[in-house]
Amino acid sequence: MTVPKPSDNYLHYVKKSDIVRSTVEGTEATALCGECFVACGLTGAQGSAELGEVCPICLGEYLTLSPGRSAQSKVVA
Repeated sequence: MTVPKPSDNYLHYVKKSDIVRSTVEGTEATALCGECFVACGLTGAQGSAELGEVCPICLGEYLTLSPGRSAQSKVVA
């Protein structure tokens, strides 16, 4: 499976701690699909029409996490 490119405008699931670090420090966060980027701070619900579509690879990985681990991840643009 191909990892989506940032230009695909997907929302990605990222660990909450990585989102905070990336937003505050400007460092890269790594999505569940392996995509690395600096979080812009936008967050949304799965498939939120106003923000974009969720990365299919991230969504698949997110759905395989246990409930406790999935609570540690959030969708970001």
